Amino acid sequence: MSRHTGAWALNLESGDKCHNRKWRAYFDNSKVKLTTGSVIGLLLDMDRGYISFYLDGYDLGPAFVSEDLREGKFYPFIQHGQRIRTHIFHPFAHPLYRAPLSGEEIAI
Repeated sequence: MSRHTGAWALNLESGDKCHNRKWRAYFDNSKVKLTTGSVIGLLLDMDRGYISFYLDGYDLGPAFVSEDLREGKFYPFIQHGQRIRTHIFHPFAHPLYRAPLSGEEIAI
């Protein structure tokens, strides 16, 4: 996925994010750890043009902010290097859901 210019990707093991074939730091993987039962979430806000990721319901902050995220088609993609169980659900249906950031809280 990281070789595709239209991809917006996250490496959960390193804490890095990728867009336009460029990897950058997103979160400190020494402080944010996946454990058995961890829940990973993704919020695509096309009104504001950003993508945020969540770990166990807590917002890791805007990973990507771009006008390109305000329109087009987006396809979810999950890649992992471990044996895991994956569930895809609407965020409002999950008990750990936290409301997205308000417009004033997003640094554009």
